[in-house]
Amino acid sequence: MFPLRAVARASETLSKVTRKPPLIEIDSIDYIAAGHAMKNDKLKNTGYRLKHPAVKDSLPDLIKWYESTAWESFK
Repeated sequence: MFPLRAVARASETLSKVTRKPPLIEIDSIDYIAAGHAMKNDKLKNTGYRLKHPAVKDSLPDLIKWYESTAWESFK
């Protein structure tokens, strides 16, 4: 965790100098590391089928979408 936080700190510092948004933020690292996962067993038990049941399977589609929009949602 420490290496990621160090990179995020450097990114935030550089962003202040360049006046551009940081590539990675400490708050983002802390949020991801906090483990905000939720169980979806009740939803699955109703028979509902998830469109993307596994993150690793949906990432390629998500990345393609971001690339097709020139990562617009991050600007």
